[in-house]
Amino acid sequence: PQAKDQYDLIFLDPPYDQTGAELSRWKVIQGLERLLAPSGRIIWEHHTSSVWSPQEPLREVWRRTYGRSTVTFLAASDAR
Repeated sequence: PQAKDQYDLIFLDPPYDQTGAELSRWKVIQGLERLLAPSGRIIWEHHTSSVWSPQEPLREVWRRTYGRSTVTFLAASDAR
């Protein structure tokens, strides 16, 4: 994508059993807020045991667990 491109939906699907610490170490999340449209969402599918707390400028807006799988929706902190 070009630097000016922004997206309404970004799917984050790292290796299934990736931990939050590993995501942070890989800097997977870094810069995603620049690609996210103002009212867009990041959808992260992960193992239920993978815990990661988003940092500004992202926030968690929705989470559902289905057995050992969890789907978490993230948005920009200033989005509704």
